[in-house]
Amino acid sequence: MRRYVCPNCGSGKLAPAHARRDDVRVYCLLCSERTGRLVRRVCEAAQREASDREARKAARKVREAVARREALARREGRRQVRRSWEQPLRDLHRDWKRLRSWGRRLTCGLTIKRTDRGSRGWAHLLRDTIVVYVDTPESDSLEARVTLLHELAHIAAPLDAHHGREWRELYLAAAAEVLGVESIPVPPGRGSKFVLDEAVRTAMRGLAGPSWS
Repeated sequence: MRRYVCPNCGSGKLAPAHARRDDVRVYCLLCSERTGRLVRRVCEAAQREASDREARKAARKVREAVARREALARREGRRQVRRSWEQPLRDLHRDWKRLRSWGRRLTCGLTIKRTDRGSRGWAHLLRDTIVVYVDTPESDSLEARVTLLHELAHIAAPLDAHHGREWRELYLAAAAEVLGVESIPVPPGRGSKFVLDEAVRTAMRGLAGPSWS
């Protein structure tokens, strides 16, 4: 039970905390008769509880707003770190799309993903995009560069070229242009993609200095 007090005369009555609207105990009948209008008694305890609830609600909203801002700041910080990590390889992607060896300017996009299973990649020819997985602290490590050039050659080659002669010629010509040499030495044999990757890797390691190792 709660005490309800008339705001005019101060008389009080006990009534349930959630009294019905038509409960006579929450009305001061004497003041109502004098004024000609219903005078409702006030439950000060209920008012204090309502005020406390509003204060707690406002404080919770402030905490939630602060938490949202902090979460956004953390996400933006992670994005900034990721962008700065990706940027070296993205710069190479931007420059290497313009190599004369391709015979045209490439327009493909690039997605870079972290992995712990070795650098690798593939080219989505119909989507005109490249995905490169990087397992090193630097996004533009030697393996990532070889992978990027390998996949760009797929984008530049005809759809049905796969790892055939046209792809091999484009790949080696682009690697030579990147390194500023006449050609890339390739061991005699069939010239599989693994052999070509190793030849390009060796040439990059030998000609481009320690920063490409």
